Amino acid sequence: MKKYYKKVFYLFSTLAIAFTHIMKAEATCPSDIIKPFVGQWQGKAFFVSADGSTQQPLGTKDEFAIVDCKSFKVTINYLDSAGKTVRTLNLKATSDKSKQVGLFAVSGNITEASVVNTMNGSISSIQDGTLLGSFSGSAGGQPAYLNELMNVFKLPTGEIHLVRTVQMFSGKRGGPYIGSRVVNEVRIQPSL
Repeated sequence: MKKYYKKVFYLFSTLAIAFTHIMKAEATCPSDIIKPFVGQWQGKAFFVSADGSTQQPLGTKDEFAIVDCKSFKVTINYLDSAGKTVRTLNLKATSDKSKQVGLFAVSGNITEASVVNTMNGSISSIQDGTLLGSFSGSAGGQPAYLNELMNVFKLPTGEIHLVRTVQMFSGKRGGPYIGSRVVNEVRIQPSL
């Protein structure tokens, strides 16, 4: 199972680089890449560890919002079975100064109980409705490197879903594989 996730990670990384170079450059504002994600989302997060064991699913409540032409913010809340927030990620993404279309530098924090840790990284647009993020932060209070693939899609019923797949590695990039979190959410409130 560990080899499968590594292969998927490398495939997504390669695709991200390729599609970033061919994505639409005619966007009015860099933050337009987030438009398919804007609004509030609610769903479930499932964690599978490196040894294949699973944990009780957590509830999720997320919000994506455009701040201005060059930045956007993301708030991700993980909820216990009683609906109480157990982990919050507050992130702000700003168009990268390298002028690479679709690349954003990300900074923010992760709050678990009363412990606050910083989180830094990048988000890039692969194609409309698909983002790839790479972050240094924490998992379970320990330093971690995270890769996240985010996809928005519409079902034939008209329901709009956001699926986030997060791969976690201990320490820094290239560290031992911790596990993956798969989040499936439904848009509960689009942007105004």
